[in-house]
Amino acid sequence: MGIKYFFGWLRQTFPSHIRTINMSEDLRQVVEVDTFLIDMNGIFHYCCQKVYQYGNFKHLRDSSYNSNRKTTSSQRQKMVMRMVGSYIDKLMAFVKPKKRVVMAIDGPAPLSKQSQQRSRRYRSARDNEDGMFDSNSITPGTVFLDHLSKYIDWHIRQRVSQGLWGDIDVIFSSEKSSGEGEHKLVKFVREHGTDDESYMMQGMDADLVMLSLATQKPNFHILRENPYRYEHEYYYINLSKIRETLVNSLLCEQSLNDDSIHINDFIAMIFFTGNDFLPHLPTIEILEGGVEHLFETYRMIVKQYGSLTTNIQTFNIKAVQVFLGTLGQRQTEALIEKRSKSIEFPDMLLAKHTRLQQSGQFHLDWENYRTEYYATKMNCYTEEDIHLACMKYVEGLQWVLTYYTKGTPHAHWRWFYPYDHAPFLTDIAANMDSYYEWIHKNKKLNRPNNPYQPFLQLLSVLPPKSNTLLPHPLSGLMTNPNLLASYPDSFEVDMDGKKNEWEGVVKLPPLDYVTLEQEYEKVVRSVEERDRRRNFIGKSFLYTATNHEYVFKSYYGDIEQCLASSTIFPL
Repeated sequence: MGIKYFFGWLRQTFPSHIRTINMSEDLRQVVEVDTFLIDMNGIFHYCCQKVYQYGNFKHLRDSSYNSNRKTTSSQRQKMVMRMVGSYIDKLMAFVKPKKRVVMAIDGPAPLSKQSQQRSRRYRSARDNEDGMFDSNSITPGTVFLDHLSKYIDWHIRQRVSQGLWGDIDVIFSSEKSSGEGEHKLVKFVREHGTDDESYMMQGMDADLVMLSLATQKPNFHILRENPYRYEHEYYYINLSKIRETLVNSLLCEQSLNDDSIHINDFIAMIFFTGNDFLPHLPTIEILEGGVEHLFETYRMIVKQYGSLTTNIQTFNIKAVQVFLGTLGQRQTEALIEKRSKSIEFPDMLLAKHTRLQQSGQFHLDWENYRTEYYATKMNCYTEEDIHLACMKYVEGLQWVLTYYTKGTPHAHWRWFYPYDHAPFLTDIAANMDSYYEWIHKNKKLNRPNNPYQPFLQLLSVLPPKSNTLLPHPLSGLMTNPNLLASYPDSFEVDMDGKKNEWEGVVKLPPLDYVTLEQEYEKVVRSVEERDRRRNFIGKSFLYTATNHEYVFKSYYGDIEQCLASSTIFPL
């Protein structure tokens, strides 16, 4: 999903480096691309929404919707697959990569991502009104995604054999290959890319900008769908120019020697405003001028304490401590400003602890507000509890920075943040002196650092309403007495202080991963062989044209004169 409101800020801040481009235009007149990187999941969701008329296409439901319901599930799935293939063809014809295309589907993700996916999938299941299609099917391990990735393999072989893609390398990483799709794409760039090649990444998520910047490649571009003119118009983002502007204008007033540190500092600051893996800090938001204030504070701090990050992609703890502490000085002011605004979902806790004075200004009872916030939002009742939450949050900030600059396994596969909300800036800053001591004492030795198998991830993220996506007997684990509390049939959404309904915090009981793994291991061997074929960590593949002709047999149609050769590709 990415970073709230970030793309709007980006367009406003760098208007000369972001432009709309129509599919009828010749992209090569704007930029020539050596390597084209396609994040497949956004395409899947778009095509499924269009075929099943939900999400962005719900408003199109009419009499044709009822006739569409009469088609079989298999027919509708084939419609989705053909649409996905057609979409890939359009992108390839538009971008015309000179050397290669890399396509990646989300595979088994780190637990930190799974925690976020769990909330999102509970909400999706709740909002699925008619049951015609469960969008949670777009998750590794399901029959639907297995069939779709096999179709893409067939589609690639067909296009290579037809000579349409025969002059470039095609790399495909399916849902069985571990890692989020966009992270597998940047892993390719980190491990196989060069500074003299040009790269273009396609996708919707705002964090593609952060990932692309983190590669430190000087010639990077992004093709982002316009959600209002999907298939017809895109935003072209010249990330190379944005990178130069960031270094030269926003950050390099301080005489740091390494441009990459400026960029990593920018990435870190944006992640302070929000990311997919940690709840946002209560008083920093992009929408409310948060980024500009971050830059102002940064320029002050970096002169005396140095950069926020080091040349080995770790935090300079003292600089971060002073940075967050300085931001925290405006904490009460920001909360009072929030209280005075009329928003869709008022913060009831904040309202409880503020009163309107005769001067017309609000007064915040900070101590009582802080105490009740920690007790009701984070189950923190003592200063020791708050200290632990702060340490976990700082650990999370470092995890996110590592994940974006180095990827897994440097960012541990099994780490996750165990709270629904974030501590206050002032508390994080006040507790940071003891961070390294805390890390040393709490270092977990011999902890597995590998991804979950697809079926185990399904059990980690799916709600009971989607249990049919699991094979027997794994679906029965949702009613296992040892796990039942982790799979509620209903849930609440914390809307305090939110501007939009989708921003609400889904309140779910914590998932006991240790017990889940134990119960999973007891029954997974009882899954039928045909289903177990979906439950492994697989490889990525490189497809090239060959002179050796053969027949490729497939459910989707035999390719009588197949000229595509595939080999395992390290990704």
